[in-house]
Amino acid sequence: MARTIVKGGNKTLKREITSGEVVKFQRSAKDHWVWKRAEIIRLAADGYNNLEIEEITGIDEKNVRLWINRFNAEGFAGLFRKKGGKKGGKLSEEQIEELKEALKRAPSELGYDQVAWTAKLVWQFIQDAFGVLYAYRYIYRLIKKIGFKLAKPYVTHIKQDEKEVEKFEKQVLPAALKKKREFEARGLEVLVLSQDEKHIWVDYPSFRIVCPEDEKPRIKANWDPHIRTSILGSIDNEGKLVSIEEDTANAKTYCKFMDKIVEFYPEYQVFMMFVDRASYHRAKLVREHIYELRREGKNFKFIWLPRYSPEMSPIEQLWKPLGRNVHNKVINAKSRLISIVKQELNVVSQSAKGLLAKYFPIMFG
Repeated sequence: MARTIVKGGNKTLKREITSGEVVKFQRSAKDHWVWKRAEIIRLAADGYNNLEIEEITGIDEKNVRLWINRFNAEGFAGLFRKKGGKKGGKLSEEQIEELKEALKRAPSELGYDQVAWTAKLVWQFIQDAFGVLYAYRYIYRLIKKIGFKLAKPYVTHIKQDEKEVEKFEKQVLPAALKKKREFEARGLEVLVLSQDEKHIWVDYPSFRIVCPEDEKPRIKANWDPHIRTSILGSIDNEGKLVSIEEDTANAKTYCKFMDKIVEFYPEYQVFMMFVDRASYHRAKLVREHIYELRREGKNFKFIWLPRYSPEMSPIEQLWKPLGRNVHNKVINAKSRLISIVKQELNVVSQSAKGLLAKYFPIMFG
């Protein structure tokens, strides 16, 4: 339950202003962030202190104080971002330390509508906070100079449960290894696989083509969403890819895919597969088919990946370039789509060797 905020008076606001005057300014503000900074002033004029304003707006108290002080000095003009100082200006050592501390925090805490720092945002922040305007190309060197780097972020789904991921790593994987050793102790050949499905459809062409400067390029394409296919596939640690192409992925086609695995690996009796929690993986028809295969001496053991965690599936690393390569081609018929998918599967599978050991080293130690 959120606590009730009691106005305690604002001692930072020195300039005389009424909340009505601020509201009038807000109505004319075209920039969202100018409006939000004005909201700080309106709340301060209504008697809320800086900490109370932080709780209401979500803007860090330090930045609340910064914008109120700018308003004290310049009025409403102080709420606009400055264009920067003189080109060639330089941050002092103290300012560099302040910058380093700021970069350790989320941009949203400092009043920016961004989830992470980019080079452009760092460049803008230096202008806003310190009034120094660097050449944009220098920002990349500055970021490295102060002990930071630009890197591609590791992206996870917003619904991913960290506790579930931790349980998978600390409990599920060790239990899977124990089960694998039990099978091997009984003289059974065990194969570890990563399995998933990829749904591919014809998309609007988005690539560029070379053409004369005075001409507008044109191509004929068919981006009919009904031209689509589903690939059910698996990889082993040696990089071997087993796949089937179907109109859709469901319990029936999944059973067909398991039969394909049994056919492709006749020497193995146990297949331990890392799979996601798609509904058809858990369907009654699939469970019944597993029991039938077990009676034939072929045992499928599913190792369930955490929910909303595609980045933990090795075979997902093949699906990404597969989809990108297919969508970069003009496809007018389903037969051509299937033909291209088969070609691209052969290409992407060449990078599959060792992926499972990289993701789940405990299973191959």
